[in-house]
Amino acid sequence: MTTVVIEVTGQLREEQNLLTVHIESGLYYVADKQGKGYENSPDQLLHKRHWLRKPQFQFTWDWCCRLINVGIYKPVRMEWADAPCRVDPLVPLVELSPDLCRGSVRARLFVEGLNEEACRGRMTVELVEAGVSASAEVEIKPGYHPCEVTAEIDHPDLWWPAGHGPQNRYTLRVTLSVDGEEMAVRTVRVGFRRVRVVQDPHPEAGSYYFLEVNGEKIFAKGANWAPAELISAHRAARRQSSPGEELSDRGNLRQGGPEGKAAAKRAERDPVSKFVRMLRHCQWNAARGRIAPVGDAVHHPAARNS
Repeated sequence: MTTVVIEVTGQLREEQNLLTVHIESGLYYVADKQGKGYENSPDQLLHKRHWLRKPQFQFTWDWCCRLINVGIYKPVRMEWADAPCRVDPLVPLVELSPDLCRGSVRARLFVEGLNEEACRGRMTVELVEAGVSASAEVEIKPGYHPCEVTAEIDHPDLWWPAGHGPQNRYTLRVTLSVDGEEMAVRTVRVGFRRVRVVQDPHPEAGSYYFLEVNGEKIFAKGANWAPAELISAHRAARRQSSPGEELSDRGNLRQGGPEGKAAAKRAERDPVSKFVRMLRHCQWNAARGRIAPVGDAVHHPAARNS
């Protein structure tokens, strides 16, 4: 999804204003791009879905018709201010030292300077539960740009994957002020964990391939799973989970992508069997070298050599 900001200063009328947004599915954008050589199906020469960052099942799969979703995903709002700047999203960049003893949060706040000249502001970063804070002056330049301040914490409570420990998180609060006046406050939750994809050499042949979180080996499974509904926004709006999803959560199985098989229809009637099929699919992928188990004893030769 892409956030679009449109400057309307001087365009508004005193009476009612109407905002019209024209959007299209992307077919015009890819009309002149290459289609030959990418075909999975004959109609791919027409829609060229390989160039479009959309759910690929929307271009016709065996379980659904062609319906390319377009639209505005989130609310539309109008902002106005006589302040020296406006503040957009906060992006926290969290790091943890290799010995797991020291963490840092680089708070990146995107700011748009509204004055013709740059001004000075003060940005304060707090990890509320830890009682840690950092503050520094930042330059607010004309136009859109990030401002950053880093806060550090000793011996943070670590975040662990489900089933391996608690999901400890901290409240990160970031405040931006100009001339003593508060421009914005942004609050998010962050966790400290160190993730490593281990690909060390294997003693027999090839290399290992597994995930390590906070120094511990983590067995992770993956599978393809057809979406439960063609129009993704309907499912998101209801915020409902199916029994099959609940089973996969309990088994630490995370969805990796849609599977356009007839199994999708069977899964609606029999989520338990679908869960078993997903596990079997993981074993099949492991045999092909896509997923390597953690322990030496269960390393498949194909996984070692890939």
